Amino acid sequence: MSEVMMPISADALHYRTLLFELSKPVIIPADKFNEIWPYVDTVYRTLRGEVLQCNGTLRVQKYECRLRKSIKSSTAKVATEDKIIKRRHSSIRDKHLCHVQIKVSKPVDGTAVTIERLDSHIHTHDIEESFRIKKPSILQGYLKSEAIKNYSAAQIYHAVRGAGTHEGSERLGELGGSSLKRQDIVNLKRGMKSSDLRTLPHGQRFQDDVLQACSLLTERGWLFEELQIVDSKKEERWGLVFAHPTRLLVLQSRGWFTQFDATHKLNRWGHNMFSFLVRNEHNVWIPTAHLVVERENGEIIAEGLRHIKQWCSGMSKF
Repeated sequence: MSEVMMPISADALHYRTLLFELSKPVIIPADKFNEIWPYVDTVYRTLRGEVLQCNGTLRVQKYECRLRKSIKSSTAKVATEDKIIKRRHSSIRDKHLCHVQIKVSKPVDGTAVTIERLDSHIHTHDIEESFRIKKPSILQGYLKSEAIKNYSAAQIYHAVRGAGTHEGSERLGELGGSSLKRQDIVNLKRGMKSSDLRTLPHGQRFQDDVLQACSLLTERGWLFEELQIVDSKKEERWGLVFAHPTRLLVLQSRGWFTQFDATHKLNRWGHNMFSFLVRNEHNVWIPTAHLVVERENGEIIAEGLRHIKQWCSGMSKF
């Protein structure tokens, strides 16, 4: 991937400082607010829901500094005699480290937005401390745009730092990424939904590739089935199982699979392909069916095996 400097609005840093300090109310056009807010949004978190005021002509949303932490943290589950609870190594942030609360007022007609403090409290920390807890949306959006190109976390980290140049590190700091670590990118990629990772930068859709693959399999006389399930962890799983009828005859004659193995990062989407093999009467390994999956998961593999079994007419030894 190319080490291109991350873009930044001309006056973004100026407005970010204004919205962080808020020494006096700030009034800006709605389009400018929408442009600048992602640079500072993670400094704050919402307080309750948005309300309508002034006879429904004004939308008001209140926020608090993220370090105020008014919401109580969740507690770990207690292990029972018959169940062991695996806990992550985590820590709970101290609360009430900052007391700033603000209010954002947006007229429904889309005119100027007003941002102001609710009281006289000022931040007890600098803006980098807020970004250390949660990176701003503008930076997260850029990292996600690179993640969908299937680059590794190390490649993305190297690129956003400008390949180690001073200018690249400065730009990353300006976007709130001074404390960015490679593990942060790993966690971001892990948290992205499968559908988020299926669009390439030139606009070609994942489903287009699937349709093209299915068309090729049909043309060459292969059996195939696209799989989409929700596993026990409530996560969506995708797969494509396919086999040629002549290879399935070998499976029918032998009665069971002898071995299966996976080829990792088979395509540009980083998918794995499982190949199911049997030995024929000459002791030669024959791949009889294949299963392409997003990630290794027992439930999607089991679903693929069920389809192979159906194709083989439910052989009793299968």
